[in-house]
Amino acid sequence: MTDEQRFFFDLRGWILLPAVLSQREIDAARAGSDALAFRNIAFTYADPERHREAARRDAVDRLHRTARQLAEASDRELGPLLEISEEVSPDYGPYQSLSAGAAMLRSEAADTPISVGSDVISVTVSGVFALR
Repeated sequence: MTDEQRFFFDLRGWILLPAVLSQREIDAARAGSDALAFRNIAFTYADPERHREAARRDAVDRLHRTARQLAEASDRELGPLLEISEEVSPDYGPYQSLSAGAAMLRSEAADTPISVGSDVISVTVSGVFALR
């Protein structure tokens, strides 16, 4: 979402995405029509692999830093990386926290409740290093 879109969302409580809606839906949204209803809209990453690659790079960097610290703490020299494996989190898409969902259900004031959700992409890396 661009800064301009965030501004209009904060101002109006909604934003219009013409590339997503038909012209009829756009006209109805601009007119404030009650005939237009959206339910269970979810946003996800267009390219989750790009984020997974960044998480993987960070995980490998942390693996090396931790291995160096452990080697230094044990008065040993860190040798080469002998083995590496990873566990990638499954892509469940965005989810809503239980507290946000409960708050949304309790809210009777909002005609169209919108709540914050989360999406997590994580990579766990394990490695075996030689020590000298």
